[in-house]
Amino acid sequence: MKLYRSIAFGALALNACTSSAYVPASHVLDTQNAIGAADGAGAAQSPQADLHLRLAREQYASARRLMKRGAAAQADALLLRAQADAQLALSLARESSAQAEARETSDRIRALSTISTTQP
Repeated sequence: MKLYRSIAFGALALNACTSSAYVPASHVLDTQNAIGAADGAGAAQSPQADLHLRLAREQYASARRLMKRGAAAQADALLLRAQADAQLALSLARESSAQAEARETSDRIRALSTISTTQP
């Protein structure tokens, strides 16, 4: 019984070591896609969104450097942070766009109500 526990523990330890030796490609792609989506949504047009987009890009670049050095665990953590910042940038860009659209609609309504009250 002890032999089986030792083998199982050894297998788990080996798996833990090997699983942290690389960065999942999906994390790299998801981060790239999140940055692209934020950029495509106009994050550069909103100061807050632009800040988070720049952070995401910097973190992504740092993660790539860490991957080249073999620091997969740190690179993976940085990729996840970059993805979160890019997603936040996307949300902030969408919010900014929605607020601008709401202001335009409000201005149109005001203009129409002014026209309708001035006409006999």
